[in-house]
Amino acid sequence: MVDVSHGNDSVFYDAIALSKAPIIASHSNARAVTNHRRNMTDEMWEQRELFNFNIFFEQVLLHRLAEEQSVQVSSLIHEDIGDNMYTGFGDFHKVPYERDYLHLIGLFKSDLVTCKRMEAYVFKYYPEHYQRLLQLMDSTDLLSNTGYSKSFAENKALMEEYERILTHGEKGAPMFRERRLMGRDLFMEGQVLQFTKMRETGERFRIVPITDLRIEEERDEQGETKAKVVIDELDGQEVEVELMLLDQIIFDELGHGGDSVAFAENAPNYLSDDFPEEEKEDFLETLWKRIAHLISIKVFVAMPYEDNIEGLIFKDFSKKTSLAKG
Repeated sequence: MVDVSHGNDSVFYDAIALSKAPIIASHSNARAVTNHRRNMTDEMWEQRELFNFNIFFEQVLLHRLAEEQSVQVSSLIHEDIGDNMYTGFGDFHKVPYERDYLHLIGLFKSDLVTCKRMEAYVFKYYPEHYQRLLQLMDSTDLLSNTGYSKSFAENKALMEEYERILTHGEKGAPMFRERRLMGRDLFMEGQVLQFTKMRETGERFRIVPITDLRIEEERDEQGETKAKVVIDELDGQEVEVELMLLDQIIFDELGHGGDSVAFAENAPNYLSDDFPEEEKEDFLETLWKRIAHLISIKVFVAMPYEDNIEGLIFKDFSKKTSLAKG
């Protein structure tokens, strides 16, 4: 089959004229609804051999019904996002403070990290709906051994119990794995926002590693060592994220817990002597953004000093590196 989505008008008509295979428009919108050159005209939709997989009923049928009933249709997204420019559409930590909506499209829908973020968001803020979703997917066994009561009160208790682990370790009454992972997911939802706010206000804070993850290393075909962080999930899956060279600096400084001011002072020491002075601030900002990402995937957490968090022992990732320009 031939997919004509995101092609211009001439590409569409050339495909209709020349292709012997079925024609599909896998993710096209109606130009009558949103006047963009990549969207399809009414004439295009009337081609009998054309079928749209996931937009047809959402866009075209809605347009026809609104037209027949003389109903004015308005758009939720008023910004001009451009063609294939979907920056920020999966930023869970910005809702509802900076964004009013999320729109998970394309690879977002199958990306395990994104799916886990969405799951944690529903779990924390809509516990009863989360339970219903588990029932729909025949996944109720996921929480059956935890005594979970599907309530905000239970969510609060789980977060407080997990915070105790971060503070004191699992001394005394242990937190069973399922409840610990539930507490972690609830506790970590919203932590990127807290990290961002503390940085914006200039507040000094600690950054400490999280439980239930490990670092794995392997050699590629060229003999170079590659590292990845593997995060345990409640349903038995594991989220794997490849580590970058910059992460080595972060783990060196924060792998046992670290101070935000000390990190900012020490990080430039990893740069080579000929690294441009005027670019050091940008380099540090890149590190902060990477830390925000590691917080979002449940590797680190940033905590105010008033919470008295003590860092946990973490795998030593302390091989020094020298970064030259570029």
